[in-house]
Amino acid sequence: MVKFYCTHYTKLENRKPILVEAFNTNGIQVEWIEDEPTLDCPRHITKNQQSSIHKHYVALTRFIEQDECDLAVVFEDDVMIDNNFNQYFNQVLKEIDGLKFDFISLGNVSIFDNNPEYAVMAPTLNQLVYIGDWKTTACAHAMLFTKDFAKKCVEKFNYQDPFDIYINWIIRNTGAIVGRTFPYLKQRTIDGDWASAIPTDCNGYSSWYGGKK
Repeated sequence: MVKFYCTHYTKLENRKPILVEAFNTNGIQVEWIEDEPTLDCPRHITKNQQSSIHKHYVALTRFIEQDECDLAVVFEDDVMIDNNFNQYFNQVLKEIDGLKFDFISLGNVSIFDNNPEYAVMAPTLNQLVYIGDWKTTACAHAMLFTKDFAKKCVEKFNYQDPFDIYINWIIRNTGAIVGRTFPYLKQRTIDGDWASAIPTDCNGYSSWYGGKK
């Protein structure tokens, strides 16, 4: 069984109604994650970044507590969901049945299309899910987690780094089996008409995961 979550920054009031309509059109029951962190924000990340980090932690924690669910999709509130989502996701479920994996990036962005570190470089006809030697997420706006990988993420969770940077650390240090989909779910702040609420450069990340200070 699959559980759907969507993280939402409530100050961005225009985002939720658009996704509520999209989810309803596709008949998707989504648990909204709108909790805000109570911890002080580290100086090297913004409060918006901390809010996003916290919401992902809450989503994964709730998923782990759901005994009847073995997979979770975590959306961010800038994911683009069209009327064909059910067809797309049903095909994902069909192709991953019996497939060994830990984490699949359902989302990606067009600026990565020619970058083999993030993209499916040689898609084939009649295939949607690809398992490869990727060591990163493609993007954090649409992700599919297994229960075991979610537990690994929560076990070592920290509030020092943007969520996608943290997930990349987990992938590299657990030998996670990573997948992509092509076509992928787009992100409205990259391939749409919204400005991102989170800066692309957070003025240096912590050294917790072996990154730059």
